[in-house]
Amino acid sequence: MEGNEKWKQKKFISWSEKNSKIKYKSGNASILKVNDSCFVKLNDHINEKEILEKFLQASKAGFVDQNRTDNNKMIRDDHNRIGITKVRNDFFEMKIGGSQFGCRYEGLYSEKVIINNEKISLIIFNKYVWTDGRDTISYDSCNEFMYYLNDTTFATFSSKVEQKISNQQIETLCSALDKGYVAKRQCCKGVKPIENANEIKINADLRVLSENNLVNSQRKILIVFSKIGTHKSISTIVNQKSKVHK
Repeated sequence: MEGNEKWKQKKFISWSEKNSKIKYKSGNASILKVNDSCFVKLNDHINEKEILEKFLQASKAGFVDQNRTDNNKMIRDDHNRIGITKVRNDFFEMKIGGSQFGCRYEGLYSEKVIINNEKISLIIFNKYVWTDGRDTISYDSCNEFMYYLNDTTFATFSSKVEQKISNQQIETLCSALDKGYVAKRQCCKGVKPIENANEIKINADLRVLSENNLVNSQRKILIVFSKIGTHKSISTIVNQKSKVHK
């Protein structure tokens, strides 16, 4: 990040956190200018070279044009664009890598938005990490293709699922994720909540079921779709779960 004249400022700009002695100042190599009213910074705990390079590229790309529809979903033709998206006034996401299948991407998310007296924002980005305590598998938003469902919920496929189904089937499942949540009795494709789990429903007989949801320290939920089956086999599993919870 050092030595890039583009990011050097004629005057220093500073930010202070409320009820804290922590201060930030432009001119530091870790604080990058996006435009005249916005600067960005990566959380100090992230030091992986690849993430730093992707962060720099996405910062240079700046804010992505309107790439969300009214229901807050990504437009499919826009899923490979890196850059920053404003989800709401106090929450931003930075896409640092796209997937060729559906609207899944690697991303960073704002943990703090500090606005100084000059109305200039400093957005501090961090990654999301989830750990499955049962088999010590970790999921990292910077290294896994995540699917954004809403402000609090993300989805991904386990490696087992991705290895067992074709690219065309992944594309079809991602298309169903585009539809978001659907009612339990609806016949259309989408994500259907069932018995403490979630099922991706498509028009074909393929079904994918989540066996557990992970919650990280930022209270973000990750739905891991890890079981493949037909409509009949998944229904059998769901019925068994239903009997256990009764």
